[in-house]
Amino acid sequence: MKRFLFNVSTIVLITILFSITTVTADRGDVLNIEEVEPQSIHEVTGEISKQSTQSDNVSAYTQAETTSSMNAPLPVPISIPSQVGSSSNDPDHLKDGLSKGVLKPGEEYWYKFDTVLPSGSGFKPATLSLFYTPDDNIYQRISMDIYEKNEQAGSLNQLGTGGRSELDSDPNTGSRLWSGQLMHNQPVYVQIKNGSDVQIHYYLFHTATDPIQNPELGEKPPAAVAPAPVTPGEIGSSTTNPEHMKKGLNKTKLKPGEEYWFKFDTVLPDGSGSKPATLSLFYTPDDNIYQRISMDIYEKDEVRGTLKQFGEGSRHELDSDHHTGTRLWSGRLMHNLPVYVKVKNGADVQIDVWLFYTDNEPVQNAELGEKQQSVATPEPLGGIGSSTANPDHLKMGLNQGKLKPGDGYWYKIDTIIPGGVGFKASTLSLFYTPDDSVYQRVSVNIYEKNEKTGNLRQFGACSRFDLDDDYNTGTRLWSGWLMYNLPVYVYISNGTDEEIDYYLYQTATTPVQNPELGEKSAPPPPTPPGGVGSSTNNPDNTQSLNRGVLEPGEGYWYKIDTVTGVSKGEFKRATLTLFYTPDDNIYQRISFDLYEKDERRRSLKQFGAGGRIELDDDPNTGSRLWSGWLMQNLPVYVYVKNGSDKRIDFWLYQTATNPIQNPELGEKTPPPPPAPPGGIGSSTNNPDNTQSLNKGKLKPGEGYWYKMDTVTGVSKGEFKRATLTLFYTPDDNIYQRISFDLYEKDERRGSLRQFGAGGRNELDDDPNTGSRLWSGWLMQNLPVYVYVKNGSDKEIDYWLYQTGTNPIQNPELGEKTVSTSPPAPLGGVGSSTNNPDHLQSLNMGILKPGDGYWYKIDTVTNSSIGEFERATLTLFYTPDDNVYQRISFNLYEKDELRGSLRQFGAGGRIELDDNHETGSRLWSGWFVHNLPVYVYVQNGSDEEIHYYLYHTVTNPIQNPELGEATGYIAY
Repeated sequence: MKRFLFNVSTIVLITILFSITTVTADRGDVLNIEEVEPQSIHEVTGEISKQSTQSDNVSAYTQAETTSSMNAPLPVPISIPSQVGSSSNDPDHLKDGLSKGVLKPGEEYWYKFDTVLPSGSGFKPATLSLFYTPDDNIYQRISMDIYEKNEQAGSLNQLGTGGRSELDSDPNTGSRLWSGQLMHNQPVYVQIKNGSDVQIHYYLFHTATDPIQNPELGEKPPAAVAPAPVTPGEIGSSTTNPEHMKKGLNKTKLKPGEEYWFKFDTVLPDGSGSKPATLSLFYTPDDNIYQRISMDIYEKDEVRGTLKQFGEGSRHELDSDHHTGTRLWSGRLMHNLPVYVKVKNGADVQIDVWLFYTDNEPVQNAELGEKQQSVATPEPLGGIGSSTANPDHLKMGLNQGKLKPGDGYWYKIDTIIPGGVGFKASTLSLFYTPDDSVYQRVSVNIYEKNEKTGNLRQFGACSRFDLDDDYNTGTRLWSGWLMYNLPVYVYISNGTDEEIDYYLYQTATTPVQNPELGEKSAPPPPTPPGGVGSSTNNPDNTQSLNRGVLEPGEGYWYKIDTVTGVSKGEFKRATLTLFYTPDDNIYQRISFDLYEKDERRRSLKQFGAGGRIELDDDPNTGSRLWSGWLMQNLPVYVYVKNGSDKRIDFWLYQTATNPIQNPELGEKTPPPPPAPPGGIGSSTNNPDNTQSLNKGKLKPGEGYWYKMDTVTGVSKGEFKRATLTLFYTPDDNIYQRISFDLYEKDERRGSLRQFGAGGRNELDDDPNTGSRLWSGWLMQNLPVYVYVKNGSDKEIDYWLYQTGTNPIQNPELGEKTVSTSPPAPLGGVGSSTNNPDHLQSLNMGILKPGDGYWYKIDTVTNSSIGEFERATLTLFYTPDDNVYQRISFNLYEKDELRGSLRQFGAGGRIELDDNHETGSRLWSGWFVHNLPVYVYVQNGSDEEIHYYLYHTVTNPIQNPELGEATGYIAY
């Protein structure tokens, strides 16, 4: 662009001229004034004609020269150009290919996608790659956001943002990336914003699927602040400059708080597949700091620079020297997938690190040379039982030993079965002394081991049981099935601060009870008690009625008599009912809690609390209730607490099974008056009564209350089934903002408790209609309220049906409003657990972004109920595995009566296919006979996928011939 030149003697004229004609060039470049020697300047040259250059998405001016003398008339003022790109109301058109511009600090620029598709419906993929200069030190303040726009209301809804990516190897260039799907004729806008304090040049590439990498952007301005280069010698300081992981030994020193990075060489000779890798970490001076020394393994997305942890070094005993700590990881490395290892010293002492890289076998008892002196001398470890690499053999019958504080011991169970196949029953009964006050910190865990990789998977643990009448003895029990020839390990751990003796019995099915263990330690004497009721050292004994007065903040302790007159381990039923006055407005701050007490350490463990309940018809009285079982001779304490700011009277009743109701407590204070009700449907004080069909209109933000008739004609406490089906129009694009919720109401206090909500369902084939469903049980005479809410920005018509068990489907709702934009098609098989597809040996399909598909597994095993059958599910999906974090399949049990789901499993990421364009997930486990199991495959990515789900018994599918997946799964 030509520049204005001026003579000092004409500065006044030029000042006036500039006040009229100064404009913006190249979207951010102000016109430059260059000062030269005064005697050489005789002309004023200006740019006064406007030109719009959409290819660069900037405003510029054509150049025209005029020569004027000092007496020439002033130029005519020109009009300000239209501000294309200044907002979503006047966006620039986003072309395919490159759009570029300049943004000053704080400026933004808007584009609009062309979303009209030739077919008149459906979707198209879109990818935006943004590059900007001068540098990437300002990346947190450069943004690219994508919005949907409601053209009628003018409101914007953000549907995506450009994530920081490494698409350019030039350190002076920053980049962001977004990829998604555009719906036909749905307005979509892009906002690029410079929130930094420097001017930037940007380059926005619009492609269909593949991002742009390392483009030729032309001359770039110098960086405002030069990026900080990696200091020479800082190898290992980050994933940008890691040390190469050598086979064999890699060693370093780490000061407190330091970390060190290694990178694996994962290029394989044959150009595909995977290879095994084992990392054995040793560190000194000692292992008292093991919780603060870590070794983590990461995958790195080299394009985006993001890390994802997929492994960590577990604490292992690989060295018999008690001055050395160790950690172990074993796994597989995929060809050409960048893998990094971070070793971190989170301790407050310097450590020496020895990291051994081998293929399969971990390194043990390595010769490390001179080591630093330990800051504290722990007990020596090692030998048999020190790890799964050298476990003790678990014999049938008794296995016994001693464990010092913090120690553990490994056993291996013989799983060779005489028949060569199948299962065998196994029962483990653990006894330990001196007593059971430490039960929370003594554990027995059971693991499967992958002998090839060395990885452990816990599948069981001993639970606390009372198998011995001696209160100085603690016990734990596990019983289960062991599979033929599958290595199983047992780890006993003493997490207490004292030495224990343990006795571990292995039997087939029957646990061991009351064995003769020999001499045991006596517990220490308790601390002297204080005043009655002041603590658990001197509690009051509970009677059938216990009453008192508590000032604000006070509490009172009781001890329950748990001597039942029967053998240890037996139980007796107990019910505690608390009433208090003057009123119940303070109910949140009045409590009673139940505790077990470790008499030797004087530590308490809460196991119960009085729940709020209505046991008195007097509104001036509050009440709480607990009912449960007390174990013979296990000390139980009750603490009544007044956390309010007023004095209370309390009455605590102890009975066996039935709670006390409506006792005569004496004079009480009158309650405050209730709030007056409003109009019908406006609140729970004046709700509408539900009919079989309830219909109405709701403006944006409005809601409506209904009350359900729960009088069942039977005695109180009985139930009746109820189903609520909601339909609403004009369309289902607003489904996230249309809801109906169910509440129980405390009629006396006016408080609500939500216990249900309508879930999104496809109960109508009309794409202009949305629907929600709830089904469950209502208790006789318990008030239930339903709130229908329109949280969208448009008016809706709704139809709420109440039935007994079956939901309403495809009702005739009458004339409906035409949808402003076509929603995704609904439908049919696979759309929900109410209409799942039957799982075959191979199940395949196509899922658009955001879609999912339901299957139901046949769990009838031809055996009696309670039996099990093995099952393995292997999922493969394409086009590639870059979306693996967003592709999932989950397993659910379903309560067919209530329609509620409980997830119990999920497919884990695994490499079962050598094709890098295919991702895979795996789950293997057991199904109970005749218990309904559902599988949900979901595509949470922003691109369409083809999937192939195999159902086998034990062995996963590997490297299948997938072919073309068929059939859209749409709902």
